Amino acid sequence: MYLDGRAPTFTKKVADASAPLNGEITFTVEFDGNPAPEVKWFRNGLELSSGGRYRISTKTNELKSTLTFTEAWDSDNNSKITCEVINPLGRESCEAVFNVKSKIESCLDDFILSIIFSTTKTSSRTRRTTCSFG
Repeated sequence: MYLDGRAPTFTKKVADASAPLNGEITFTVEFDGNPAPEVKWFRNGLELSSGGRYRISTKTNELKSTLTFTEAWDSDNNSKITCEVINPLGRESCEAVFNVKSKIESCLDDFILSIIFSTTKTSSRTRRTTCSFG
């Protein structure tokens, strides 16, 4: 029996995110529960573990967990990322969509940001955005 027991809940759920092809992306959750829950991460229903291009860091004393893809691949595009927190009193899960941007999409985003940045500056300087593919 757990005197101050609480089923796990998310205080911050994982959010949809995008990364450039071959770029890095981190998904983060924050949670609560007593006893401290076990945290599991999944991509398209398959459980992930730290190693290779995945880094998982769970700090139960901070009630926080992160999943980092050190390299986004084409095959990751539109992946469902799920986080599950479990303790003897229950379980909860949340999910997000992982989008991978092509080099062209990433370049267009940079170009649009450069236009926004340059139009909000009062300086007469020109900002140049260069994209290279190959």
